[in-house]
Amino acid sequence: MKLRKFTLVSLAVLLAVPFISSCKRGENDPFLSLLSRDSRISAVWTLSNGHYDYLLQENEEFRWTDDDCEDGIGMIPEYRETDTKTISYNFSNELARYEHGFETTRPEFMDGSMIVPGKQYEDAISIIRDINFKYELTIKKNGTYRCYITYNLFEDDYLHPFPSSNDKPQYGETFSGTFEYVDEWHWTDNSLGTKQGIQFDGFPFLNLTEENIGRQYDINGSFQINWINGITFSNEAIIMELDKLESKEMTLMASNYENGFYQELDEEYEVNIPGQGFMDCQGTFTYNSLMSQNYFLQFTSDGKSVDE
Repeated sequence: MKLRKFTLVSLAVLLAVPFISSCKRGENDPFLSLLSRDSRISAVWTLSNGHYDYLLQENEEFRWTDDDCEDGIGMIPEYRETDTKTISYNFSNELARYEHGFETTRPEFMDGSMIVPGKQYEDAISIIRDINFKYELTIKKNGTYRCYITYNLFEDDYLHPFPSSNDKPQYGETFSGTFEYVDEWHWTDNSLGTKQGIQFDGFPFLNLTEENIGRQYDINGSFQINWINGITFSNEAIIMELDKLESKEMTLMASNYENGFYQELDEEYEVNIPGQGFMDCQGTFTYNSLMSQNYFLQFTSDGKSVDE
């Protein structure tokens, strides 16, 4: 009799394990959980760690089909130029570190009518700021969610407008406030199975704008002053992969890549060549770009459902 009871209990456990482990969806989900993903997602989630990285690289090139055309009066020289823009946010313990870099490289360039040849020109900007930043994401099982954000940044280099030409420059500005947004979400599937991702119809994200003074193409050219002059929030639909979903921890990931290409092939220009008069010239302009975005966001909660 005891052997029979042990066999029945063992069979019940074996039948229960596939059901319990079926709640594991993400790569780092718990192996065993008595709660479904619908139940585990319901909570007030606070952003604890993570990062967001953005890269935009643009390449331009202009070439004359006939080299004599470059000697034309008032015509631009052949050139190559690469512009690289990077933005990153690193989140840790209610702090967001913002880093923005921009660099232009060009073997030769123009400033008005002045051509500066023979050197690798670099025009660069680098801004690093720490922002007091708290991001709360409340998700309900009925398909709604609420984002509530608080932020605070004191910008030492912010330049206030001059009331008159005789006034001395005044620096310093505090950017602080709250931002609230409510919208809908739903599960998404991928090749790994159901409920592998979650789509937010609008996902508020931090945007900082900069003010640049003195950017110019000259021999000594550089940015003279760089400062933050505004904090806003973007709000775009996004699909996040649920890499991890436990009762008190959640990890969201997303990536986006775009390539662009444009070309004006053998465009015709009438050029005045000294000593030769006007002649028809052809030039080709080529543009290509690469854009990438990567999100890795870790959230924590107290494990209490907001639907109870």
